[in-house]
Amino acid sequence: MKKSVLFVEDNAIAQTLIAEVFGSEYQIDIVGDYVAAMEKLSQVQYELVITDIFFPQESGSGKKDLAGELAERIRSFCWREGTEHFSSLIEYLLGEEKDIRAYQDEDPEYAFETAQSAAHELSWPLDRLQDTIKAINSWLSSQDEADQPLGILVAEECERRDLRFKMASSLFHHNNKLEAVNQFVNSKKWPDIFDYGHRGSSGEELENPKESRIFWEELRKEVMKGSA
Repeated sequence: MKKSVLFVEDNAIAQTLIAEVFGSEYQIDIVGDYVAAMEKLSQVQYELVITDIFFPQESGSGKKDLAGELAERIRSFCWREGTEHFSSLIEYLLGEEKDIRAYQDEDPEYAFETAQSAAHELSWPLDRLQDTIKAINSWLSSQDEADQPLGILVAEECERRDLRFKMASSLFHHNNKLEAVNQFVNSKKWPDIFDYGHRGSSGEELENPKESRIFWEELRKEVMKGSA
């Protein structure tokens, strides 16, 4: 019997490719929004769910209330993570300060390099947190109803139902708005997000990897070897 796989993907070209690449070996269902995904999950016990990250709440409705609730959760998570990081960073900087003072006369070059490194350690998490909050605001303010990271909610539902799942994105390493999603996913200790990249087999740049067959063929390889 074929394994059953649910795909949550709103790109029409990608949906066609999914059917071509996975259809002969798996029993697949493909849906394009959050509401349809929840309906399928309530009806079928899938062996694997592969979900996009950004898609509509309900196609054509323009609804964004779930994205708003999700934004508040992720924003609170990011602030908490930032506070914990800064607390440990203070201890590190206090130790570095002693080192800087000890060497500022004997070896001023070393003292300066140490101070420079400490300044970077302090500024980097601040910049990252700022970019993360900007990322959350960007998909909240977007006029595109598909610009909502509802794949997180699908993954949480799969976790509740004890279903295997994999998140797949063609933007993962190429779009700052995903930084918040990345941090949240890492904190959950979920499977790594699949992102094949932006180049085809011959090395050509792909405008949208999900509209290329190679993206889904590479994902199929992960599914077949059991890493998805």
